[in-house]
Amino acid sequence: MADPNNELHWFNKLTEEESCQKSSDKKRQSKSKGKENMAIGKVNFDKYGRNARQWVIELTKLLDLETERERAWILLRVVLHAIRDRLSPTEVFHLSAQFPMLIRGAFFEGYHYTGEPKKFHVDELKSRIEEVLPEVLAGKEEEVFKAVLIVLYNHISTGELDDIYENMPKDIKQLWDENLNIQTV
Repeated sequence: MADPNNELHWFNKLTEEESCQKSSDKKRQSKSKGKENMAIGKVNFDKYGRNARQWVIELTKLLDLETERERAWILLRVVLHAIRDRLSPTEVFHLSAQFPMLIRGAFFEGYHYTGEPKKFHVDELKSRIEEVLPEVLAGKEEEVFKAVLIVLYNHISTGELDDIYENMPKDIKQLWDENLNIQTV
């Protein structure tokens, strides 16, 4: 026999109805009892879309891709994946915490937690970008990398980006410096 307060203990016998219910249904029912009149918090999907769209719009302007937002989205994702793959899992999570929700989802798409960053250098970074470049940007892999860095610097804390920079190999750091005119030690 179930507890009258609707709490189930290991020693209580379930009623026929309770034993046929899914556990997720039980949780949902117990949470909603007595709260029928309580307002439910709403998820603002428009806000999430707006935040991600702002990043894409900035990138389209930087790359003169005003009519190709989908392409800008793909370029953003490819560069973010390349950066992500060079980072430790801890840095991946720290960086992603500052992303808009939709970009965070794209950032983790295809991510395999291995505990160690992938080892590649500037040539592979450029190759990854080149694979998705539209014809109007052919040969401009560095411009795409620079544009994504600018968007990141517009939205991510400098301290976090400094941490990311420190995790890059020397040749990617050099590309980073050349494209943002940063002098580092």
